[in-house]
Amino acid sequence: MQLHAIEVLRGGGAVVVANPSPMSYGVVARDARAVNLLKGRPVDQPVGISVHSEAAHDQLFRYLDLRTDTLAAIDFALAERISVLARIRSDPTMPEWLSPAIQDGWVLFFDGCWGPLALLWLTFPFLYGSSANRTGEAPAGR
Repeated sequence: MQLHAIEVLRGGGAVVVANPSPMSYGVVARDARAVNLLKGRPVDQPVGISVHSEAAHDQLFRYLDLRTDTLAAIDFALAERISVLARIRSDPTMPEWLSPAIQDGWVLFFDGCWGPLALLWLTFPFLYGSSANRTGEAPAGR
């Protein structure tokens, strides 16, 4: 099931993924518009972002408008699968891939990488995502 989900993501589609209980399912994609299309939302609606490579993580954290000790707390929250909404600096050097997860100076990010779906998450440096409470689709990994 993970390999099929990876193929769908590589092809530009979105997939529904299982999260550890008691969390809901999620929708993820390499393109934020695919997340919103699957959920029936406007394609430009902001989404969350999950970063899986050290380089993507470092880029995201470079633009957060937070103190160093707060960044350590955020790393801990992500390791515990807690989504984070954080202030982000406006900077013209910010990578374009962050913009779909930013609204009004805030960025929503999460760490979806966990046991049964590790291969899916680690195949891509980042994925856009949202909860899947409206999709009705079967999740990958189940």
